[in-house]
Formats: sequence, structure tokens, C-alpha cells
Amino acid sequence: MGQADLLGLWQAEIESQPGPIAVLLEESKEFSEGVSGGIDRDGRKAQIAGDIEDGEIQLEESEDGTHISANWTGQFSQGSCGNEIKGTWQGAQGGAPRHFVLRKAGGL
Repeated sequence: MGQADLLGLWQAEIESQPGPIAVLLEESKEFSEGVSGGIDRDGRKAQIAGDIEDGEIQLEESEDGTHISANWTGQFSQGSCGNEIKGTWQGAQGGAPRHFVLRKAGGL
């Protein structure tokens, strides 16, 4: 799986966080293999950027466009044909990591 598999609109579920959460990932303008985009938590916006390294998806979330507010680390789910990613979401303020699931809009 690579950058092209990350591109598009995703619906996110993060443990103990209200939804809906929409995540749009597009090709990064700064890094050839990276992605960047936005998160919409029921009208509250944030930026997101990242890439895939050794099969692991690494995304950084920023609420102000400058400082990292959370990290997402995950992998494509087996048998999902690239339409589902599972992993952990960790806020920069600390606290326990939370499980997340990203499902490609229109996917599984």
C-alpha cells in the first residue's frame, strides 16, 4: 500500500470522541510521497499531514496549523482492500492513546 491508497475522503471513529469526523487526504505539495489535508469534527477544523513508512501510516494533526495537536499511527486492515485503517490516536497533551478506525467514504 502506498500514498495513492491514502488519498480521498475518510470517515473516522476515535474511541471516546463524538462524531462525525471527516478526514480528507490529498497529495502533499511539499513531500512527493506524503499526504496532507483536513479534518472536520462537526464543524471544528484541523489540518493533517503524514505518510507511510515501512507499512505504518503516520499522520500528524494540527489545530492551529503550526503545532502538533495529535498523532495518528495505524495500518491498513487485512482484507479491507485499502478501505479501512486501524490504529491509535494520541493527543499531544498526553492521556491514554485511543483506538481509531478510518473507513474510506464509499468503501467497505
